[in-house]
Amino acid sequence: KAAQHRTASSTLHFGARRCRRLGKMFVGVVAVGLLVHAGFSTIHLKGLTPISSPPLDVVIEVCLGFLLAAAASLATMPDLKRVKVTSALAPELEDKAFHSPDFIAFNHRGRSLAKRRKQLNK
Repeated sequence: KAAQHRTASSTLHFGARRCRRLGKMFVGVVAVGLLVHAGFSTIHLKGLTPISSPPLDVVIEVCLGFLLAAAASLATMPDLKRVKVTSALAPELEDKAFHSPDFIAFNHRGRSLAKRRKQLNK
């Protein structure tokens, strides 16, 4: 009985998570629908009358669509993972890795440019 209870509980838990995920996806679909409708209504209104700025209902629709899209995007993102802070724990390893004497270059174009400038000035 205990095993049956666990499977039924996990199935209900999975169903609740699935329902929440579908709700978040629905909010995203509604947001995209609002943005598309605002675009089409603006194109339609520009075809009917020459307008210089979009009407207030289109502006409100775009703002609402943007806010819903941002909320759906943030709600459906996965959990953040912990970052290991190795540089604070071992600064000498970072120094050895990024400041190796094998990669230090002392030559640059300054010497060759100075020679070229002297030749041009002669």
